[in-house]
Amino acid sequence: MNIVYLAFGKRFEIPQQAIFSILTILPHVSTNDRIIVLTDNPENFNLLKGKVDIVAIDDEQIQSWTGEQDFFWRVKIKALQFIVEKFNNAPILYLDSDTFLIGDLKKIKLELQNGNNLMHLNEGKLSKSQKKTEQRTWKKLKGTSHEGITIDSEKAMWNAGVVGISERVKETLDLALSLCDSMLKTNPKHPSLLEQFSFSISLGEHATLLPIEDCIGHYWGNKNQWNDLIGSFFITCHLSCKSLKEQIDFVQNMKFGSIPVHVKTTAIRIRYGKLVNLVSQLLPKEEKKYVIPNN
Repeated sequence: MNIVYLAFGKRFEIPQQAIFSILTILPHVSTNDRIIVLTDNPENFNLLKGKVDIVAIDDEQIQSWTGEQDFFWRVKIKALQFIVEKFNNAPILYLDSDTFLIGDLKKIKLELQNGNNLMHLNEGKLSKSQKKTEQRTWKKLKGTSHEGITIDSEKAMWNAGVVGISERVKETLDLALSLCDSMLKTNPKHPSLLEQFSFSISLGEHATLLPIEDCIGHYWGNKNQWNDLIGSFFITCHLSCKSLKEQIDFVQNMKFGSIPVHVKTTAIRIRYGKLVNLVSQLLPKEEKKYVIPNN
């Protein structure tokens, strides 16, 4: 099984999250498993040298993967196609950087071996969603046909923080890309979620699609608290000079249930936050003082 992470961009939280996620998985992989990180900053993963395959991808390659519509999240599909071409056609388990293993990796492998495909969770029928982005997407796509597949009211949106493909890996990814490109032409001004929806459809075309949220935690809905936790973890490890093995052991003993993976913010809190930002812009600027180097 190829376990794949993508870590692009300059934000240090991304490689930090990805390394933390890998630390939760490393003790559970077998000799038949390969952990692969595609990144434009390979030096950020030196800690894991010898344990994972670190594949450097430059900005030009990433940009080409965005396609004619310059849709960044199309990169996820293209990157997985790249993995299939570079390594092998083995089952793929793609994980967003903001994930961690909470269950049994053997269960994930068993589901893939049984021919099932996996995504993090079923978020519900696109046609029934109460979220504005999903409603806008449904309005544009309903009744349209892409690669012979009609977008009807039964089509569901699955969370793509986990993408597990068991068999016909190349064929499934090719379909996901074709769907994404076709839907981009239908809805070019609001492309959000189209790569996610493409995965949701393509993974369900060739196999039974199952949720795997009981094995993989995904804290996309509470990144601030988790980034604080992970940042503190790495600072502690750095200051105490913990070895990789010690860091892995440390992570295995952490209580992941103490911090929520999702926090729903009410509309009034969002409006209050915007008001605070507006008021802060109207107030006098802070006085700042800097040191002056003696050279």
